[in-house]
Amino acid sequence: MTCRVLVTRPQAEAEALAIDLTRRGHEAVIAPMLVIRSTGIQLQDAERYQAAAVTSRNGVDGLASATDRRAVPVFAVGEATAEQALAVGFSPVTAARGTGGALVDLIQARLKPENGPILWASGDEVRVDLTTELGKRGFAVERAVVYRAEAVDRLSDAGLRALTDRPADAVLFFSPRTAERFVRLVLDAGLDRRVTTMAAHCLSPPIADTVKTLPWATIRTAARPTRDDLLAMLDDTISSNPD
Repeated sequence: MTCRVLVTRPQAEAEALAIDLTRRGHEAVIAPMLVIRSTGIQLQDAERYQAAAVTSRNGVDGLASATDRRAVPVFAVGEATAEQALAVGFSPVTAARGTGGALVDLIQARLKPENGPILWASGDEVRVDLTTELGKRGFAVERAVVYRAEAVDRLSDAGLRALTDRPADAVLFFSPRTAERFVRLVLDAGLDRRVTTMAAHCLSPPIADTVKTLPWATIRTAARPTRDDLLAMLDDTISSNPD
């Protein structure tokens, strides 16, 4: 059975996810809740960092724009972020298990504080403060805000159609901020009853808590906060409900 899936991620990430969903036999509808804007920051002394930490694909892209240096070791929050870092030329790249806490543990296990500061390429809003968490473990972390995520002020035409004309079967949520924006726009548009036949698929429990304001048919949470686990949950849900 083909599942019509509404993807709420920023445009670039949503397009990459849509390709994966299509390969899995689903139909993807892209309706970003956030727009990514580069800050244009430039790092003139990137060689002084022993490593860089990135917690999203947007962080990778921002880091790549901020410096020409590609030999810096990169520690990524998860596999998808690591793949993006490799794709733009960084090496070596090491992936954590999909959470900020796991990334902190990985860096502590692989690096030594005395070997120099760590560069953290981030967005303007973060869920786990690596500066604080790694600082507790003796590391000097310098944060560079390489992008800003701006919330959209209305549902896109594609998003509206996925709630009205051709309703989606499922909506994917990867962050609390994206989920919060979706809920607000749906309520503002008076479309909350439109989700009663849809499933909300959430990367983590905090995201599930955010979307429960709406009257979903069901809310599901990935076994682990990783992209692969979220998509596997979607596949399992469809296969167990073939009608």
